[in-house]
Order: sequence, then structure tokens, then C-alpha cells
Amino acid sequence: MVPKGAVDEKGNQINSERSIVREVQSLKLLSHEHIVKVMDVIDVVDATYIVMERIDGPELTGQS
Repeated sequence: MVPKGAVDEKGNQINSERSIVREVQSLKLLSHEHIVKVMDVIDVVDATYIVMERIDGPELTGQS
């Protein structure tokens, strides 16, 4: 989930719609066993949800 309209401490907009679209387009073009596939993109008023395939194993944050 990528919230829309988020700003950093300097007041600059984070996660602009253009950067989200570019990221999703790039991910859709990639096909490799070590890269998670994008299954769907759901755009709502206050956020963009990027639905990706489920991968078993630990979370990337290092927490289980």
C-alpha cells in the first residue's frame, strides 16, 4: 500500500503518482525467479495498492 499525498519533513510530496506508475510498469516488465510478480494494482482515492504474489519465508524487514 502506497499512501497518496504523503509529505516529508521539508514538505515535499512523497510517492508521486508518476513514480508509482513508473515503478509498477517496471515491475510488470521483469520476469525472474527471484523477483516477486505484480498481480494487480488497485488505485483508490487516498492510496495505491500493489498486489504481489505470495512468497513463503521471512519478511524483508527481518521480522518473522
